[in-house]
Amino acid sequence: MSDLRRTAAPVLLCLLAGALIAVSHPADARESGVHARELALARQSLIFGDVEQAIRIYERILESDPDEKRALWGLVEVYSSAGMDREKLVPLLTDWLQEHPDDMRARLELGAAHARLGELERAHEIWTAALRDGKPDAGRYSEVGAMEMRYGMNEQAVETYLEARRVFDVPVLFAEDLVRAYTDLGEYESAIDECVVAVGEHSGIIQWAVNRVEMMLEEGADRRSVERKIDEVASSGSAVPSVLSFAGSAYIALGSPEKAVRAFLLADERAPDQGRQLLEHAMILRSAGLEDEAREAYVTVEERHPGTMNAAMAGVELGIGLAEEGRVEEAIEALEETAGRYTQFSAGGEALLAVARLKLRELGEPTEAIATIDRLLSEERSRGKRLDEEASLLRLHALMGLSRFDEAHGKAEELLSGRLHDDVHEKVAYARAFSSFLAHERMRALDEFREMIEEDPAGSLV
Repeated sequence: MSDLRRTAAPVLLCLLAGALIAVSHPADARESGVHARELALARQSLIFGDVEQAIRIYERILESDPDEKRALWGLVEVYSSAGMDREKLVPLLTDWLQEHPDDMRARLELGAAHARLGELERAHEIWTAALRDGKPDAGRYSEVGAMEMRYGMNEQAVETYLEARRVFDVPVLFAEDLVRAYTDLGEYESAIDECVVAVGEHSGIIQWAVNRVEMMLEEGADRRSVERKIDEVASSGSAVPSVLSFAGSAYIALGSPEKAVRAFLLADERAPDQGRQLLEHAMILRSAGLEDEAREAYVTVEERHPGTMNAAMAGVELGIGLAEEGRVEEAIEALEETAGRYTQFSAGGEALLAVARLKLRELGEPTEAIATIDRLLSEERSRGKRLDEEASLLRLHALMGLSRFDEAHGKAEELLSGRLHDDVHEKVAYARAFSSFLAHERMRALDEFREMIEEDPAGSLV
């Protein structure tokens, strides 16, 4: 037992929490059955660090009652934590299964013991037999596949997941798990095939699939081979919009923006969403620094889906893009056109607000900015409460730009008397205090800044 003494400390770290929970609940202490007292003593021995005594108690119980599961699993936990798989745990579970062949939990644990010993094929044989003999259970296949991947048994995990597809006749089952297994095996084309299966079933995981492609490239996958595989995906006549969206985003990761645009445009042709996905793709292209490609996508949304909310939003983004290039006058003209064409959508109001911002911040024309804001707030057009709040906040900045500090302060007070979105409320409170400061009302400004800090000490402007 000298080896057990040397391993007692790490074993205790693994077992102490469970034993403490059991002893701290009186209801658990009153175990049903004739072995309640011995089981409680075994747990108590573990708490006090006497692993050898706990083992003796569990073994004695099993000798007198070979069907006592609680003693079995007590020994399983101790043996596996102590690294006694070969000399103790495997013989224990093997003997148990001779008398209890339908104990699925024990069969899975026996496979895990062999896996820990490096006997991976034996572990796979045990797990496969357990899955074959038991009632079909997708959760069990998932559990076995996950254990095989945990022990580096990726080839066996692929077999397990593919067998589950055959048994349940569900071609998309475990696609995400297969992506990981194939990637770990370096079978990148198969991994991409499973990415396609996964995003075809769940469009919400496109970014996850793209991240997997990026991981493949980082792990040494041949870039040209990966791009050829994505070409194959994008050129498939059966590719659904979500698969084409995945291909487009993968092309961005591969540094092929022209192919990305083609994939995104094709996805839009096959999608019934009036340009919503293409609008999102344009934003992805812009965030990747691909301004020309983003502009092409926005223009396509306008051309293909005129009169829609998505076309209005594309018009706003095109105007903002022109402003970012320094073409402010062209941007204002384009945004004014969008605002006039789409009075029925809030995006039309967003276009006018963008015009007001450009006039104030880029052209230095606060009077013109205020006139645009007045038009925005007075015209019959669709707009939300936040848009009104942001327009009113911009008016405060324009008034201060004209040195009309008292008027700005009064407008800020008026706004703060109503209910504002939290982020807008903070900015209006700051503008009120700053207008007091600029008007040389230093004490009032100090009080207003103090009030602002007290309202939200963690505010972004504090």
